[in-house]
Amino acid sequence: MDEAWKPVVGYESDYSISNHGRVKRTVPHGPNKKSGGFMCQVIGKRGYPVVQLWSNKSRAIRTVHQLVAEAFIGPRVVGMEVDHVDGNKLNNHLSNLEYVTKRENLLRKIPQGLQQYGERVGTSKLRTHQIEEILNLQARGMSYSKIGEVYGVGVTQVWRIVHGKAWKRAQATVNHIR
Repeated sequence: MDEAWKPVVGYESDYSISNHGRVKRTVPHGPNKKSGGFMCQVIGKRGYPVVQLWSNKSRAIRTVHQLVAEAFIGPRVVGMEVDHVDGNKLNNHLSNLEYVTKRENLLRKIPQGLQQYGERVGTSKLRTHQIEEILNLQARGMSYSKIGEVYGVGVTQVWRIVHGKAWKRAQATVNHIR
């Protein structure tokens, strides 16, 4: 696909974005008063390429994928997100971007290995083998409160584990092994 350029939404007179995800300034600036220079993209805190856009001495940091989607797909509807179809946050080509619901976006991340769950989440207190132990203790009649004391979690969390509201993937693995 040939590279096409459109104005950046909200910065139409100052910047352009391409369907390949490149951003350039369209008005002269700096000591040499040059235009047409490509903007430096850096990786932001969440792993997405971002650029700094200036307008009337105010700065905005914007993700490149959102700029491409706004310019080429159209305005984002409330409740929708921009999804990278191939799961690669660095691939901001128009053909790799589409609007989806937050739920769709999360569900797509799981098979790509991009959504962390269970003990892969760094803040998780429990490990998969402990879930198996919790399920076995509950099956043998131990109370939720006693199980919670043993594993350092609340009664509600034990209930959620036993009833399949938390650690679903770990439970599926445990049930498959049995």
